[in-house]
Amino acid sequence: MTRPEFEDLLVFTVGRNISPFRFNPLIPPPDADPKAWLKKLIEVIAHAYCLGNGVIYLLQQAIDDAYKKYGIYTGNATKYPTFRDIHEWLKNYPAQGRETNWLTSAMRATASLCFGSMDSVVNSGQNYGMEEILKQKVILELDALTQSDKIFFIESLILWIHDYRLTRPERENFSHCIICEEAHHILSGERHSLFGGESVIIVAIKELRELNQSFVVVDQMPSQISPVAMANSYCTIAMNLKNKQDVSSAASAMLLDNEQKEYLGKLEVGEAIVKLQGRILSPFMIHIPEFPIQKGSVDDTFIKRRMKTYFSNFQPQLVEGSENESIEVQDKASEPANTLSEREKQFLLDVFNYPRSGTVERYNRMHISCRQGDKIKRCLLAKGLFLQEDLPTQNGRLRIIRLTDQTRKLLENQEKSISEL
Repeated sequence: MTRPEFEDLLVFTVGRNISPFRFNPLIPPPDADPKAWLKKLIEVIAHAYCLGNGVIYLLQQAIDDAYKKYGIYTGNATKYPTFRDIHEWLKNYPAQGRETNWLTSAMRATASLCFGSMDSVVNSGQNYGMEEILKQKVILELDALTQSDKIFFIESLILWIHDYRLTRPERENFSHCIICEEAHHILSGERHSLFGGESVIIVAIKELRELNQSFVVVDQMPSQISPVAMANSYCTIAMNLKNKQDVSSAASAMLLDNEQKEYLGKLEVGEAIVKLQGRILSPFMIHIPEFPIQKGSVDDTFIKRRMKTYFSNFQPQLVEGSENESIEVQDKASEPANTLSEREKQFLLDVFNYPRSGTVERYNRMHISCRQGDKIKRCLLAKGLFLQEDLPTQNGRLRIIRLTDQTRKLLENQEKSISEL
C-alpha cells in the first residue's frame, strides 16, 4: 500500500474497528425481488451454519415477517431489519414438537450473527457505499471472523453482487473482478453435497462472467474445489503442488498427460503451468517475476489513517445496542472551498436547486457524460460536501444527494450562488 500504484486502494478489517466494514445481508440489492433474495439468503445461512430443512422453514417465516413489518415488499422501507430482529422473532416463536429442535438450531445461527465481531458487521441499519465500493479497488481482511462467519459473509456478499449485477442492463463487458483466497471454504463439493444439487453460490459464480464480473479462485488444495466450479473456469494456473490428490486434480483440470503431471511437484518458486480454454490450447509454462514488498510496513495505524477520508463520507447507521465503535474523522467540509472547479461549483448548485433529481436527469441538465459526472461526484464526496442516500419509491429506490449542513449554509448565504466558493 505504500507504493504509488496502490494509492487508491481501500482496506477494510471486517469484524475489527480499525477499518470496519458494515454489510447487512437482509437489505436486498436495488431493484431485486425481496422474496427471491430472501430464499437465496436463507440457503447461504444454511450452508454456512450447516442447517437443515426445518430450520430453513423457520428462518423463512421469520425473515418474511420482518420484511412485511419494515415495508420491504411494498418499497416503503425507511429502516431495514437486522438479524437482531430475526433472533427476537425466534425467541418469541411458540415451537411445538419437532419444531423445538429446529428452533434451537435456528437460534444457534442467529445468535452467532448477533454476537462478537459478526454483530458489528451485519447488524447495520443501512448499506452505505456498496455500489461505490464495486467501482474501487478493495481488500477485505477476514481474520477476525470464525470459519462459519467467514463463509456466511463471503457467500452473502458474492450473492449480493450477483443479484445487483443481474438487475443492471450491461452484459459481457468486464467491469470488476473478485479474488477469493482459500476458496475451498465456499466451493467445497463435500460441504455442498449436504443439500444436494448445485448451491446458490455455485450458480451465482457460474453466471457472473456474463454480468461483467470475473471471479478468481486462489487455493492450495485444488482437490477440495467443487468440480462444477473448476469446469467453469477459463484459465487455470498451477504452481508447485505437494499432495497426490491435489496433483491429480490439477492435472485432470489442465489435461496433462502422465509425464507432464509429474512436473506439478517439481516446479521452482516463480514457475507455473498454465492451461487456457482458448487461443493457446496446449498447457505451457510461465515464469512469474518477483514482486518485492517490505513486510511490516503496513500496520493498523497506517490503515486507519489511510481510510480516514473514506469514513468521512460513508457512515452506516448502526442498530441500537450494537458493539460498534465510532470512528473519529476530520470534517472535510471545513477545508477551503476555493479549491472547487467550475464544474464542481455547478454540480453543487444543481443539487441545491434540484435535491431530488436522479443521476441521469442531473447529468443531462448539466450537459455532462456519466463518466464526467461520476468523477465530479467522487471528488465532492472526498471533500465531504455532500452525502448519498437511497430514497424508497414505489418502483424501488432512488439514489439522491444530500448536502451537508455546512455546504447548505454556504449556498444559502450566497443566495443560491456559489461563485464565491
